[in-house]
This record gives sequence, C-alpha cells and structure tokens, in this order.
Amino acid sequence: MEALYDFLLPLVAPIWLILTPFVAAVCCLLSFLTLAWCFRRHKRGIGLCGKIMFVIALAFCGYTAFNVCDFIRYRRYGLAMSPINQIVYFLFLPPPNLYDPYLTIPLSPLNNDYSVSFRHRFGGRQTICLNLVNNTPKEFEYGNPDKINMSFKCTVSCPETGMCINSEEAFTTYYLMPGTNHISICQYEIGRLRDLFPAYKATIRTEGDMETLLRRFPASFLTINNSTTK
Repeated sequence: MEALYDFLLPLVAPIWLILTPFVAAVCCLLSFLTLAWCFRRHKRGIGLCGKIMFVIALAFCGYTAFNVCDFIRYRRYGLAMSPINQIVYFLFLPPPNLYDPYLTIPLSPLNNDYSVSFRHRFGGRQTICLNLVNNTPKEFEYGNPDKINMSFKCTVSCPETGMCINSEEAFTTYYLMPGTNHISICQYEIGRLRDLFPAYKATIRTEGDMETLLRRFPASFLTINNSTTK
C-alpha cells in the first residue's frame, strides 16, 4: 500500500494543484496569452497545436467560471460544490462572519431547560457551546482544574429534513483560561444546501448546580454557531 501511495502521489499532486481555483485561473490566463501568441505568429492559421491550445483555454475558462460561481455560493452559504474549492476557500477566503453565533442563550439558575428555534447561516460543522466567562481566574495549578460539575443533554431536530441529533456531555472539571471559554456540548454537520434553509429546534437540559456555576462564572451563556475548523 505504501509503495502504491508513493507511486500515485507525484501523479495526483500536480493534478490537484491545477484544479485549485487560483492556479486554474492563472492557467486560463496563460492559455489565452499563448493562444494569442499563436494567432500573431501564424496569421493564416494556428495549426494543430493552436487548436489544442484553444480547447485547453476554453476548458480552463469554463472551469474558472465554475470556480467563481462556487466562490459566490461558498461566501453566501459556507458550502462549495467542489471539495477542492471548499478547502481552498475556507483556508484563504472564509466569510467574515463565519463564527458569529446564530443565537445566544443566557443561563439562569432558575431554569434547567432551554428550547429555541433557529436557522443556520452557513453549512459545515455546527456546535452548541457552553461559554463560561472566567473574569476572576484562579492561579493555574496543574492537577487542580476548575470545578464545573454540570451535564448537558442536547437535541437538535428538523422535521423538514428528518434530522434528529442527540448528545450528552458531562464536565466535572475543566482547565479554564481567563476570559470567555468555549466548551462544546453538542456537534453536528450541515453538509447539503437544502439542509441549510429550514428552521431547526434545539432543546438543552442542564443538570447540576447552576446557581454555584453562575456565582463563580457570572454572565455565562450558551450559543449555537458554526465551528468549522482548518
């Protein structure tokens, strides 16, 4: 298997590179420049090589037009049709508000159950997140993390898509940094454009001493947001 991998990698890598949108756009430009040079040099005809270059130029032009449309789609919805574009656009040109929460849910010591409706803004990995605001951090000590003593049961559902995700997470202790700490309590994936538009419902049940937790970390809250990572 390793021998096959070593054999195929040098063959596949250049193809993958050419298919990336930026390189394809440069190849498109170079193809047309080469074609123009062929026309200028052979005024009566461009010959077989020129015809081949013309076909290559048209192919790159069409592929570049597809990449532009795919970029517009990605910036609007966070989902590209091409897996290569999905990676490249995310690494270099992600939407500026990709990680903005869809909604924020304040935590209350009087409430153990939260139910909200929301819509996703972007596809990809989604997270329900516990945000602990640690404005008075204790001195870091290895082996002595902050005490959380909370558990969370989450359900995300959508009748239109038939999706129903259940998740359970429990945190006895956690090493918290100063400021707001983002702790994932539920993750799921929105991978298709048609799954992005319907309304979703999230129910979150908390178990534990919420009053003590909020006394230690006041103004803590829950969020639902995109969490796609590189």
